[in-house]
Amino acid sequence: FFGRLSSEKGVDFLIDACAAAGVPLVIVGDGPKRAELQARAAARGGACAFVGHLKGAALWAHVEAASLVALPSVWYEIAPKSILEAQARGKPALVTTIGGLPEMVEDGATGFLAAPSDLAALTGALRRAFAMDDAALERMGALARSRATTTFTRARYYREMTRLYAELSPRIAMHVAREAQPT
Repeated sequence: FFGRLSSEKGVDFLIDACAAAGVPLVIVGDGPKRAELQARAAARGGACAFVGHLKGAALWAHVEAASLVALPSVWYEIAPKSILEAQARGKPALVTTIGGLPEMVEDGATGFLAAPSDLAALTGALRRAFAMDDAALERMGALARSRATTTFTRARYYREMTRLYAELSPRIAMHVAREAQPT
């Protein structure tokens, strides 16, 4: 996991699920729940390391060393950069089925899905992931990279946002129509 250590991110469930699945966990980040999460990890007895806030090369070294990146949000995420950045680096993701997250990850193809706040589902997804060999996870990561770099592009964002604004505002629609006319 890398990100803010706050309630909505679901890191408490991730700690519990990793301990239950026997999967090591590295948590990169800081936030208001850090001390509470560290105590929780110590109480669960799983292999859990807190490395604090990192950026740049130090952060990407941790992401690239990971088997997968998890974002078990219990609150609505639209299109978190952490998942796109992990996918762009060839990492499969484990996310919850809330907000826009299930649109970013295809279960079994580019990562794994679990219901939010569902410890059994999250533990099961972790077990599925870590039952795979390294080559299978790498193939999954390669597909995640391909989809992230071809689907979540600036051009697509611009095209879809412009279309949406055109639907919402007649004035914008006229401007877009004028720009689309050949000169």
